[in-house]
Amino acid sequence: MNKPKPHAFKVGKIRAASNAPLAVKLSLGICLLLGLLFLILSATKFGRAVSYVGTYIPDLEHDLGVALIISFVVASLFELYRSTRHQMESMKDVIDFAMGDLITGEVWRDVQALIENKTVIRRNVRLRLEFQPESALQLHESILRVEHEYDIWSLRNRRSKFKIVHELDYQFRNERLKLPAWVEVLIDPPESKTDAGWRLEKGEPNLEIEVKLAPRRDEESIFVRTVRSELAHIPGSYNFYTPEFMKGLRLAIVGCPANITIEVWIRPHGGGEALVSQDYTWSYDQLIFPGQGIEIKFISSQESQAATAAPAVVIES
Repeated sequence: MNKPKPHAFKVGKIRAASNAPLAVKLSLGICLLLGLLFLILSATKFGRAVSYVGTYIPDLEHDLGVALIISFVVASLFELYRSTRHQMESMKDVIDFAMGDLITGEVWRDVQALIENKTVIRRNVRLRLEFQPESALQLHESILRVEHEYDIWSLRNRRSKFKIVHELDYQFRNERLKLPAWVEVLIDPPESKTDAGWRLEKGEPNLEIEVKLAPRRDEESIFVRTVRSELAHIPGSYNFYTPEFMKGLRLAIVGCPANITIEVWIRPHGGGEALVSQDYTWSYDQLIFPGQGIEIKFISSQESQAATAAPAVVIES
């Protein structure tokens, strides 16, 4: 029986980047020399002594010289563009060829589309979850204060606008305590907001703030900090998913009840290294892609003891 061939694809043949052909270089050189020559002849009034048409010859030489030099400039710019484009396409072919040995064409094209559509990355992400007991709540409920801050960087080399969007965890509500609700929102520098008169509405389920981003080459970021109060069930879980690229995650959990064990999952895990855990703090330095998320599980100690032995921090492979 013949074994099926593994899926692989090649978008195009690998083409080596080449310089401009010799004939093109010679043509450009001759064009420039002729243009300069005609301008020199025009300046020296060459042909002025010719009968009848001598008056017009220097002007004609000048116009021809200018036309040839303009042609040289335009052709040189076009050739520079063609050469640069050719090199970029060659590099793209090399990348496509290499990725074709790892994944199928369909998957690679979807990954390319994802990268092209995302314009920002969140760096130095800090999440702090603090349990705040409330006597008016049921035994399995707790107020969870969620502090979320990060630096937002543009991935584009041009000035752009970007809408920062966050949502409250709406499925658990308490009308008497007016939860969930926003507590604080900070954008630094403040002038990066497109709407200078924007104000926080604590009861709004969705938070949307448009900001102006500097080009990537300027190496300037915008600091974002949000604080919200939400209801959490214990035992239960808290899920956090990112719509953008994310790098450099730090998670801290404060005030966790003594009878609760915490597990943290990166879903789905895209790398081979583990999340680092120490004293209710976790760190993850690998790139987290849009759509990936963090699941924080609050497990009662009785359930934890009844289950099979498992690490406090689990990474899904």
